[in-house]
Amino acid sequence: MPNQFNKVMQKKTNEQLLKIINSPGGDYQAEALEAANAELNSRDLSKAYLAGASQALQAEQEYKDEKANEPLGNIWKVLCFLLPGGIQIGFAANFKANGYNTKAREIGKWTLYGVGFYIAIMLLSKFTNFI
Repeated sequence: MPNQFNKVMQKKTNEQLLKIINSPGGDYQAEALEAANAELNSRDLSKAYLAGASQALQAEQEYKDEKANEPLGNIWKVLCFLLPGGIQIGFAANFKANGYNTKAREIGKWTLYGVGFYIAIMLLSKFTNFI
């Protein structure tokens, strides 16, 4: 039985095929990986080209990982804590869409800290006539 992914892989660029082959396990079906390998081998590319392309893909992945793990700055933390609200959801969504996963998580965390702080102040003022 012919591999159902052969025609699809023939339309892919060399870089796309390398991304598929070097993707984390579980991203693609075994048949898709097999078809991508077969297609890349059939193109008879030089080892130097493959090494350079693989190195470029690795550098790209390292950049994405750095971006994803970049922490939220202190100014953002203070703003989210002192001015918690819905606008932070928009900022978090923007960070997430641009690959800054840690920043997006930390905005949510510091906003919740701020909400908790204001709730505690309100409860404290209600029960102790503090304010």
